[in-house]
Amino acid sequence: MSLNNGSLYINATDRTWPFIIEFEHVSGEHFLANIFLKHDESSATKIRFQIGPDAVVDRMGGLFEESMAPELIWFDRVKE
Repeated sequence: MSLNNGSLYINATDRTWPFIIEFEHVSGEHFLANIFLKHDESSATKIRFQIGPDAVVDRMGGLFEESMAPELIWFDRVKE
């Protein structure tokens, strides 16, 4: 994840399923993720970051599967 023109940005075009995600801040820990897929239609989804007591993102949740709404699919930070 990096900054691109002041927005959070993921460039994963070197992956098996190439994609780009641009995050737009909505409020607080809530973002809108614009997902651009190389071989499919683009889409947008709700994203929420959970910030830990050390002011670092601990988790990211997204509404990646509409049938699960309003539940988010969560990804936890892996600390090495």
